[in-house]
Amino acid sequence: MSSTTRTDLDACMKKRIRKKLHVGEFCEYGVEFDLKVTSSISEDEFDTLIENFVEDFVEGNGLYCGGGWHLKEKTAGLVVETGRDRKVSLEYAARIEDWFKSKNLEYTLDCSLIDLWYPERKIT
Repeated sequence: MSSTTRTDLDACMKKRIRKKLHVGEFCEYGVEFDLKVTSSISEDEFDTLIENFVEDFVEGNGLYCGGGWHLKEKTAGLVVETGRDRKVSLEYAARIEDWFKSKNLEYTLDCSLIDLWYPERKIT
């Protein structure tokens, strides 16, 4: 039985097929994050925090963001870059962590880079 990896298969495909399947040089990445604020803040303060995150960090860097924002539960979101040359990397995960660190809150944050078309794929 062959031990052909997905990357090997991607390399064998014609460019047109790789583009249609969003593989190889046509992969699109995003940063998935889970946030849980453990500081005791009000709903209004939490809403302001999220509004500032979207305005300052997301829109300020030409990014898109989607997710579910909950103070009492885990907040899950996805940050992606806009435009033709979307080159989101782990650098964005570090920048998200730095932004929340600057707010002097107690929180847990987990960020990871994902393939937007194949989220089950491991990013190396």
